[in-house]
Amino acid sequence: MKLQAPNLSREHLLSWLHQHRLALKTAINHMLSNPVSTLLTILAIAIALALPSTIFLTVNAISSNLGDHDGRQLTAFMKLHIDGKQLHTLATELEKNPKIDHVDVITRAESLENFRQSSGMEDIIELLPDNPLPAVLVIHPDGKLDRVETLQRLKQQVESMTEVASVALNQEWMSTLFATLHAIERFALMTALLFAFLVALVIYNGLRIEVLRHRNEIEVIKLVGGSDHYIQRPFHYHAIMLGGLGALFAALLVAIAFMGLRPHLSELSRLYGTPLSLELGINFIFTLFLLGVILSLLSARISLNSLLKGIQP
Repeated sequence: MKLQAPNLSREHLLSWLHQHRLALKTAINHMLSNPVSTLLTILAIAIALALPSTIFLTVNAISSNLGDHDGRQLTAFMKLHIDGKQLHTLATELEKNPKIDHVDVITRAESLENFRQSSGMEDIIELLPDNPLPAVLVIHPDGKLDRVETLQRLKQQVESMTEVASVALNQEWMSTLFATLHAIERFALMTALLFAFLVALVIYNGLRIEVLRHRNEIEVIKLVGGSDHYIQRPFHYHAIMLGGLGALFAALLVAIAFMGLRPHLSELSRLYGTPLSLELGINFIFTLFLLGVILSLLSARISLNSLLKGIQP
């Protein structure tokens, strides 16, 4: 008995592979026998996956690239006696804070020179007996700090330092930017859930048509004792291929959408002085493919249970 077990296991494995190969072949024949319906189903899934994906990737690109824009920076004005080595020491201490990415140092002399170049008041500045401008630390918060309340707390923390006279923070600009981005992210999430339901409906409708087209075959299989798993297996493969192909078409649609958005992002990059780019990475394509396959397979498993119950030999 122990010597025959491996052969028995091998026979079961070969039988299992044969059944799945036949189910896959049957699913492909189902798709090729009605190419127009198959293509329309794939396009419907592609559109349902592409729209929320485009919104999500666009918002993510804008958030990550504009996160370091000047509007999110804190400008700390030092007291007039703070300069030189003491200023750099203070910047080093601030950079140890996990909420701060890095700090730019502007000495009093550099502040005066910047003012001289931007104001055009060289003659008046030459008449001043002393430099009236303070040293400045431009604090760049960590990219994870994307809420005004968090930045406000960081501002208060910097203001509490004895060397700091005041801290400037453009809260109005940030409030508008972050509120807009968060609203779009929530809209993308709701859109994704809505279109996930749409994918389920598309799969259900496609399988319903296939079940009705092969009703007689299903009745015969049930009559000779075929199990529900055997009957459902080709339809599962059918749904998997529809979801996978729909996801790949969705990635193509997203890439086309990005090509159309690039001129507008170039203008936005020019206005904000920071590079903005939209990229469709291989990781996202793979994730989208898995999402399409899993969503389609779950929809098929739920749909077939109800569709096949009404067919009896």
